[in-house]
Amino acid sequence: VTALFIISMFALSFNWFPFGYVGTTKKGGEGLGCVCHGLQTNTPSVSVNIVGPDSVAVGESVNYQVKISHGPAVTGGFNLAVFRDTSSISPIPGDTMVWRFQGELTHAYPKPFSNDTVTWLIRYTAPATTGIDTLYATGNSTNNNGSADTLDQWNWSLNKVIRNYIPIG
Repeated sequence: VTALFIISMFALSFNWFPFGYVGTTKKGGEGLGCVCHGLQTNTPSVSVNIVGPDSVAVGESVNYQVKISHGPAVTGGFNLAVFRDTSSISPIPGDTMVWRFQGELTHAYPKPFSNDTVTWLIRYTAPATTGIDTLYATGNSTNNNGSADTLDQWNWSLNKVIRNYIPIG
């Protein structure tokens, strides 16, 4: 019984992540990508975008969107990482759809698409020092059949470069 439990947990961890998965972005290089649905390569037709300001004043908090379009477009999930300070990204207060895991953000559970798009809101708080920061995202578009199959698709976003600045009077 113990061996069966360990084997099933191992299989689950590589094939189905209903509560999100982190470490899939291009932070630190090419990135792992969305292995949670059994797919080894990204699908260029799936559009993943990080939408928000290009400049944020030090200490200021602003909202960003991670938007995913196309693919099976039934439910979607995401992973978001930041370059400079992992504490600078967080769920919107009260949002139970997004959670922090190992310094990154991911979906708490798959979110339904609406009109071929699913959107996740996150909060970014600029670090206390000036400089350049970067947001990285991976998003998936699934058919929501509960299995890891080739109908599910994913892609990386373009990296979102953010300038952190000190406002002038």
